[in-house]
Amino acid sequence: MTVQGGRYAVAHFEISVHEFQDAWDSVMLKWLPDSGWQCDHKYPYELYHNNHEDHPEKKFILDICIPVKPL
Repeated sequence: MTVQGGRYAVAHFEISVHEFQDAWDSVMLKWLPDSGWQCDHKYPYELYHNNHEDHPEKKFILDICIPVKPL
């Protein structure tokens, strides 16, 4: 996958498989509206930093990366 250049808001999480929706909601519905930024027209992505199977609590360590531009 090739990531387009530009600005990205990056939110770091350590979550279980059942917390992905809450993580995305916290970025898109809580942080973004008050941030002074808006979504840019590129693809967001998740960047994984571990294999959750190797984590003692089976958690995913990841960044949610949202392309942004000023309001």
